Amino acid sequence: MISTLVNQRLAFVRVQLRTAEPTPDPDIEQRLRQHAALDAAILQLHKAIVFFLAELSGESKPEKLLALPENIGSVIAYFCVAHPHSKELQEWQKLSSQTDSWLSLLISLERDPQRLGSFLNGNALSQPVQTSATPSLIASTSLDTRNNTDGLSMVKGLLSEAQSLIDAQRIHCAEE
Repeated sequence: MISTLVNQRLAFVRVQLRTAEPTPDPDIEQRLRQHAALDAAILQLHKAIVFFLAELSGESKPEKLLALPENIGSVIAYFCVAHPHSKELQEWQKLSSQTDSWLSLLISLERDPQRLGSFLNGNALSQPVQTSATPSLIASTSLDTRNNTDGLSMVKGLLSEAQSLIDAQRIHCAEE
């Protein structure tokens, strides 16, 4: 049941990203629509990650998720305390504590939604972010926000990294 919610939220992110595709010479309404779609994509990605963390922890009742903290960092900490030996949860915790990780970027957008506007206005981060492609490896890859001059590219990169980690951890868990 929880895995269905994860997949559904990830699909919602992809729909929002298609909605956020720019048009030539956008007017103010089109720019607002793009910004709203990117905000919605970030919120859906946040929910997908929360549901996935619940999936990792073995939670099977979606109604229990209503009592969880609202921010990803707190949810990660909650599940890590409940399941201290989970390597997968520890990887999420490590990513959330690294200031240059894709997850830290997502958390910062969650904490300060206005920050997304700086990406829409062409201001990018000054450093590359760390990504994770396998359950036990954290490495720097091509999600370098110095080259992402718009919010759409950035959110697509966040989705890609989240999807990669979720897929890798699902495979790893299935093998155990």
